Amino acid sequence: AGKSLDAALVLAGSIAKVSPAVVSVVKEGVLLAEDQDSTEAEHFEQAHARRLEKLQDAREGVDAFFQKRSPVFQDLA
Repeated sequence: AGKSLDAALVLAGSIAKVSPAVVSVVKEGVLLAEDQDSTEAEHFEQAHARRLEKLQDAREGVDAFFQKRSPVFQDLA
């Protein structure tokens, strides 16, 4: 049980570093993928990718990368 908890905490820490808006869309996409065919899943991905690219978090991610710092994400889903 200890190893499972440690692994879960590591995973949670990784997820917490990602934009909340991206986490929300990925979660929604995974849940929808169970009921969609590949064409519907592709449309979902394309539509949400375009929306996410317009968020301030997208700019923050790029800026943080080039400034060699950790990003500070703020956009919510």
